Amino acid sequence: MNAIIRWIPFIEGGRKKPFPVNEDEKERRKYCPIIIFDDDYNITSNWSAEIYILSNIKDNESLAKISYLSEEAPFNNLINNKKFKLFEGNRFIAEGILISE
Repeated sequence: MNAIIRWIPFIEGGRKKPFPVNEDEKERRKYCPIIIFDDDYNITSNWSAEIYILSNIKDNESLAKISYLSEEAPFNNLINNKKFKLFEGNRFIAEGILISE
């Protein structure tokens, strides 16, 4: 599934820089933060996302391909227009919305 990710500015507690774009498919760099969907804040249902940044749209927005790191994850969450938040540990670093490929 694709997603638009809006990175939280560093001054507000986010990352210093957004994760780099994956320009070479042979050397894809994945980024695996915790993903929590807006309608599911149950601590037992937190999973690691698998994210590949496809392009940077603006200074603080990226287009990304997103999935789960684990095969046991609830893939039924990956639906169009579903909103989510990304965390590194307990630090809120980004929010996004899933979009059709």
